[in-house]
Amino acid sequence: MFFFQLSDPKYICYMGRDKHENEGLIQYGWPEDVWFHVADMSSAHVYLRLPTGEGANWEEIPEAILEEASQLVKNNSIEGSKKACVGIHFTPWSNLKKTNNMEVGAVSFFDDKLCKNRKCEKNRELVKQIEKTRSDDQTPDLDRLRLKRDKAEREAKKALAKQAEKNKKDEERQRAEEREERSYDKLFEKMEDTVTTNKDLSEKYKDFNEFEDDFM
Repeated sequence: MFFFQLSDPKYICYMGRDKHENEGLIQYGWPEDVWFHVADMSSAHVYLRLPTGEGANWEEIPEAILEEASQLVKNNSIEGSKKACVGIHFTPWSNLKKTNNMEVGAVSFFDDKLCKNRKCEKNRELVKQIEKTRSDDQTPDLDRLRLKRDKAEREAKKALAKQAEKNKKDEERQRAEEREERSYDKLFEKMEDTVTTNKDLSEKYKDFNEFEDDFM
């Protein structure tokens, strides 16, 4: 399994050594992966792993990254590398369809409409830049890596759900405190309306006897 560094380090690009390793990539790909292949020709299976979160939309991959992945897959096609321009198919990993009657390394699509096409013209300089970053993992444990990825996703979702629940309780407590504060304010307002001060009494009554007669 080969890895390549692209111009934006948020994106990871990798491909299988041969058709047998491609089988593992098909089986244990990630939801963030986008598959690239030269149209109508034999080529390597190149995968672009998108960053999670906002950058995970495969239809909004930056043009520079699309071009780099396209150049890589073109260069790793015996026939395609010789041509001035080729077509490139790319689609989410989740759209790859593999059935038992297919040859090793072969795939089709669940939905052809989810497969996009682009042209790729030969660019030797860009290919050289990308190939210089090539690294090799001869024994990738694809199953373990996928399980690790899924576990991290579950834990992240749990943490988000826990935080959302905490935020909800905090908001409910704040609203309750505000309601209680408003009820006290109203109570004090009523008390102020009903309480008669000494000043009020002095203005109404000339002396205590007059007040006492009125009270009785």
